[in-house]
Amino acid sequence: MRSPLSLRSVASFSERTRIVIKSTRAAQLEPAGQEPAQPRTMAFLNGLRQFEIVMLGAGTLLFATSLILMVVLAAMGKPIGKLFLFFALSIVMIGFPAYTKIEISRDGVKLEKGTDQLLDNPTDRTSRDNVSNLVARLSARPLTDPKTLTRVAKAQIALGQNADAEQNVKKALQAAPQNTEALRLVKRLELDRNLEQLSARVEQNPSDQAAKSQLGQVVSDASKIPIASPVTSVNLARAHAALDNQAQAKENLDKALRINPNLTEAVELRNRLNQRVVGPGASRP
Repeated sequence: MRSPLSLRSVASFSERTRIVIKSTRAAQLEPAGQEPAQPRTMAFLNGLRQFEIVMLGAGTLLFATSLILMVVLAAMGKPIGKLFLFFALSIVMIGFPAYTKIEISRDGVKLEKGTDQLLDNPTDRTSRDNVSNLVARLSARPLTDPKTLTRVAKAQIALGQNADAEQNVKKALQAAPQNTEALRLVKRLELDRNLEQLSARVEQNPSDQAAKSQLGQVVSDASKIPIASPVTSVNLARAHAALDNQAQAKENLDKALRINPNLTEAVELRNRLNQRVVGPGASRP
C-alpha cells in the first residue's frame, strides 16, 4: 500500500503536467503575428521612474499595514483615530504614481492622434510642435510597453528623428518580437535607408539600370504611404533627381524646406540641384 505522501506527490506531479500541457496548447493556438501579452504588473509600471515605483510599493505596504492594525485595535477595543493619518499618507503615496500612469497613457493616446493629424497635414506647424512636445515628454520616461514605444517611434519618424525611432522600435521588438506595428515601422525605416543607398548608387553610376529599377520601385512604394518626415521628403527629392524626375524632385524638396527651412540635407540638395540647372560654366544673372 502506497503512503499518503507518495499519493500526494503523484497527484502534484499530474497537476503540474496538466498545467504545462494546457500552457503549451494555448501557445500553439495563439494567432501568428500576435505578441504575447505583457504581464499586467510590468504594463502598469511602464513609464514610472524608480522613485515612483518605490513610492507605490511603500504606499501599498503602508495601507495594508494600517488596515491590519485597524482591525486588531478595533478587536481589542482601542482607539483607531490616529491610524487615519497613515491611511491618508498611503493614499497619497499610491495616488501620485497612479495619476502619473494615467497621464502617460493619456499622452500616448494624444500622441497617436497628433501623429495621424501631422501625417494628414505635414506642414502644419501647430501639429508638428504638439507632436514634438509629446514625444519629448514620453521619451523622458523609462518606457517598456511595446504599444507606447511604437507610438513614440511612429511620431519620431514623422518628425524625421529616425535614429531615435530605431532605438524605440528595437526596445519594442525586444519586449514583443512579433509586434505587428513594430515590424511595420522597421520596414518604414528601411525605406529611408533604401532611398539613400540606391540614390547614391545611381548618382555614382547613372548607367546602372538595375539600381535605377530598384530605386524606382522604392519611390513607388513611398508614394503609397503618408509622409510627414522632412528627412524622407529630402530622400525622395534626391531619388527623383537621380531618376531625372526634376518636377517631383523640386516638389519634395520644397515640402521639406517648408517643414524645416534650416534642414542641412535639404539646403545642400537645393544648392546642388541649382548648380545642375545653372551649369558648371554658366554665370548667374
